[in-house]
Amino acid sequence: MSLEDGKFKRYPVKEIIEQFSNQQEVATSSFNIDSPTYYLKLNEGLHFKVGKENDYWEFIYNASAGKVTISRENLRQKIDETYGSERSTFINAITSVDVFVDNSFVEVYLNKGEKVFSFNVFQEGTTTVWSPAGQLEGTLYVSEP
Repeated sequence: MSLEDGKFKRYPVKEIIEQFSNQQEVATSSFNIDSPTYYLKLNEGLHFKVGKENDYWEFIYNASAGKVTISRENLRQKIDETYGSERSTFINAITSVDVFVDNSFVEVYLNKGEKVFSFNVFQEGTTTVWSPAGQLEGTLYVSEP
């Protein structure tokens, strides 16, 4: 955790990021990830889904409202829905989206930790990332086995 411009920010330490050595540029509307542990850095495509067609979580950015929502509504395996399946926050603008996945644990960092979502998902097999709104652009990093 750090204090920048009067705001607390939380972001993984460089030693964690260095564990992701295999790098692949992404510039498409969908792609597959065959690893349960990965780091996805997106610059474009701020509405995306992760999983399979009938088992996915979703990231939605409404720029005009300045609202970011993570929805777990379409996950097959539900986890404690006492407080619902969506979480939202407000942010002036998004300059970066960093998604870290380690098996069932997901962390999504907005603007290098200005806002952070942490949650669990239980999905099996190959993961597909796709954008219903168009192109995804960024970099996929996968850790060595």
